[in-house]
Amino acid sequence: EVIYKACCWDCDDFYIGKTKRRLHDRKTGHFKALTKNDRSSAIADHIKTTGHNIKWDNFDILSSGKTDYHCEIKETLFIHELKPALNINVDSEKLLLYQQSSSIVI
Repeated sequence: EVIYKACCWDCDDFYIGKTKRRLHDRKTGHFKALTKNDRSSAIADHIKTTGHNIKWDNFDILSSGKTDYHCEIKETLFIHELKPALNINVDSEKLLLYQQSSSIVI
């Protein structure tokens, strides 16, 4: 299970996600959403609405986790820290965070 970052080629927007599957399979899911009228993929939605493209060969793995819950927490922390423009859902897990510094260590 990994947390990943997908960046747009044409602008500074990016997406943070998590997957239990192989990252290649998750990329394929986002790509297939382009050929369908599937609004559940924020990446596909960005491509459809802007005409931009995603760096398909360059999804960055930000972290991994042993359980789905662990990955959901990490994904939420990354979203709050990096503030990706493409994420529709910004909280996989509702967290009460106490900010003691300018960055969150994961």
